[in-house]
Amino acid sequence: CWVWPHDVLAALGLGGGHVAAPWLRVRALRPTTINGAPIAAQLATDLPFRPSDQFKDGDGRPLPVLAAAKLHADADYDVIIEDDRLAAFDRVGPAERKKLEHTLASREGSAAVAADLEADYARRAAGRREAIDRKLENFTTTGDEAGAGDDCCLEDKEVEAAETLRDAHVRRVDAAEKKIFALVEVAWIQTTLDVEKFK
Repeated sequence: CWVWPHDVLAALGLGGGHVAAPWLRVRALRPTTINGAPIAAQLATDLPFRPSDQFKDGDGRPLPVLAAAKLHADADYDVIIEDDRLAAFDRVGPAERKKLEHTLASREGSAAVAADLEADYARRAAGRREAIDRKLENFTTTGDEAGAGDDCCLEDKEVEAAETLRDAHVRRVDAAEKKIFALVEVAWIQTTLDVEKFK
């Protein structure tokens, strides 16, 4: 029995119909708890999705899979995902970005869709910021990001380093939130046909 990357994305609500799906690659599962007990980060071993000659795509290239036998039924896992959305956006020049954003804003019926997407992304971004802040609070009070450690006393430099890392993660979330609309339009262009160009 095998675990497929697309099944993992689908379980997370990021299946093939999701606007982000073309840019997401599931690379591994990382165990976080087993039988309800947290696994220390330094002991957690990633379970990678590896290309298998048993399964190939239409061009004969091996497809990545993970043997289900390696998973524990009573364990929780973090999903390690390679996210190419920002890289896709960075490949679009400034002038084209502006044009894409204008096209999305002016397209009939897109205002409501854009508003829904904006609200959905804002909620997810807020949740990500809360998770980042929670990890920092757990680390500074217990010495463990999951909050599973005992009360501890960190040195000022350790707290400052953790806060710097937190700020860097928050900046990435903020930057991603600002870029979402152009990415939506890029996905639209790549996955639909413009009937106005037909003759």
